[in-house]
Amino acid sequence: MKPENILFAEGHPLVTDFGIAKAVSTAGGAQLTRTGFPIGTPGYMSPEQAAGIADVDARTDVYSLAAVAYEMLTGEIPRGWPTEDEVRTGRLATAPPSHRHTLDVLPSHVEGALVRGLAVRPDQRTATPGALLRELAHPGARRRYDEAEVRDLVRRASELEVSAPTVDSAMTIGGVERLAAEAGIDPARVREAAALAEAPAAVEPYPGWSRLIGAPTRLVIERVIVGEMPEAELPTLVDEIRRTLGDVGMVGALGRSVTWTSARAGAGRNLQISVTVRAGRTRVHIQESLSDLKGGLWGGMLGGLGGGGLGPIIAISVEALKVPTVLFAAIPLWILAVFAGTRSLYRSIVTSRRSTLEALADRLAALAHQFTPPALPDPRSPERYRLP
Repeated sequence: MKPENILFAEGHPLVTDFGIAKAVSTAGGAQLTRTGFPIGTPGYMSPEQAAGIADVDARTDVYSLAAVAYEMLTGEIPRGWPTEDEVRTGRLATAPPSHRHTLDVLPSHVEGALVRGLAVRPDQRTATPGALLRELAHPGARRRYDEAEVRDLVRRASELEVSAPTVDSAMTIGGVERLAAEAGIDPARVREAAALAEAPAAVEPYPGWSRLIGAPTRLVIERVIVGEMPEAELPTLVDEIRRTLGDVGMVGALGRSVTWTSARAGAGRNLQISVTVRAGRTRVHIQESLSDLKGGLWGGMLGGLGGGGLGPIIAISVEALKVPTVLFAAIPLWILAVFAGTRSLYRSIVTSRRSTLEALADRLAALAHQFTPPALPDPRSPERYRLP
């Protein structure tokens, strides 16, 4: 596979020129390749093909296709083969500066896909051309971690170290960084997460808890089931979400995960539910932002009742009762009363929503457990099967 062999017909790429393959076949390909003579174009041949190895498979085409993609992006073919460290981290650290400039402005998943496609060892290389194209096209091909997941990684690494300690019974931050690098995490993020993990955490009843209003500004609910439910059963969980919430919503799928988003965002509901099947777990995650509810309720109540109610109070205090001093006490009392009423109403709505979503999470977890084949939990994992 090389650029000269890819032609376009009405916008569709076609692979052409199978002359070498036909010549090899006609001349007795098995005998010819066994001589160790490499057949192909330098720069686009996989390492095993360049070495004249006869037993090659689709992964040699993956290498050539990755080399073509690399050239399309940088203007030149790769200057060398990725090291094993580069394959683990998903970054071509030794690329020339001119190539590095282009690679740095690309989405990170593209460079990761190229590195895996160009791996020297076939067992580390992407298995098929189709898989390579999917990795190049979709950022989900390379797992990315948010702040909470990075901290969770450090915590789990520490727990695993306790249950299965290393030779010197300790894991340095460098060891955790190397572990994180294999998962595609920047070592700088590990040090940041370690610093956060060592700092005392602020106590809050729920994520996004607001002390002023005595309630959360977002709801986060999660259920984790040991085992991987079949991908074919994910639509059943979506149907349960729609039935429970009475909202068809918008559904998106990526790999072995599905995400449902409320279609009623304009009506004050910003709700997202995802079911992810990965690493021997089925995870149900529900998150709702209450910003619209908070803004609408507090703005309406304090603006309407608070401001609108002050007019009659002032009129009664000054005109009817002829007691101006009452005004100084009545105004703050009225504002406090409106604040307390709004706070109580907001908490009541949030409690009701949380109750509904908790029950939904339990039903989804029960369904996922029903569809999940029996599996033995990993005794080294700190995570256990739970169904509240």
